Amino acid sequence: MDSDASLMGALSPGKVTARLTGISWIEVITAFVQFYSIMCHCIFLMLIALWMFIKEVSKRSAVRWNAWYGDLQQKRHNAHTIRT
Repeated sequence: MDSDASLMGALSPGKVTARLTGISWIEVITAFVQFYSIMCHCIFLMLIALWMFIKEVSKRSAVRWNAWYGDLQQKRHNAHTIRT
């Protein structure tokens, strides 16, 4: 406690408040790097989720298209064989 009091007495009040409330540039840069790192990870994960969603939708639509088109071809083939 005595060393803290002597340290506070040695510094002017302006320097003490600047030292206590000041944020160094390295902390600001570190905060920005962490923020952009988190944002990039979130964007990356969202792009993966979007890619998986598009892949699943295209697979399901391909299955439906093949089922519909196969039925259409079968009906056309049956209609053609009935006529002949």
